[in-house]
Amino acid sequence: MKLIKKYKFLLVLLISIFISQNWINLFYISSRNPDFSKYYDYINYIFGLDVNIDYGHGLLYYFLISLVLSNYIEMINFSNLNIVISNSVFLINFLLYVVGLIGLYKLLLIKNVSKKNIYLSFTCLNFFPPILLARSVMKPEILGFCFFMWVVYFLE
Repeated sequence: MKLIKKYKFLLVLLISIFISQNWINLFYISSRNPDFSKYYDYINYIFGLDVNIDYGHGLLYYFLISLVLSNYIEMINFSNLNIVISNSVFLINFLLYVVGLIGLYKLLLIKNVSKKNIYLSFTCLNFFPPILLARSVMKPEILGFCFFMWVVYFLE
């Protein structure tokens, strides 16, 4: 019981991450996003298809998605293509979000914010609509969130 009392806010944070990630995964398919077709060209480009990419985005984010997608390449068929792509996007976005949260956590610790307040604010952040959107669509903004937190941390 002492252990649960000591880590109750961390436990609430982990449960909120789990709930928000599963909620996104159950109720949203990233390949149904209106901008998906233009961003999917980046994935096709990385896989070697002859497509033009001229939107000015870097390739790192799409390369990470294509790495996950290439692990499932033999199980992809016409009926599950959207789900496999969507799960690949969700996994990369989730990992980038968690890495960004770790950077923000370290930054807030430097600023002497209590762990309880950090955990509670991260719990609220998990359900903040722009963060939910960034975690669910295939756009490189989540990569910006991840890197920005670490840049600010290292500048401090």
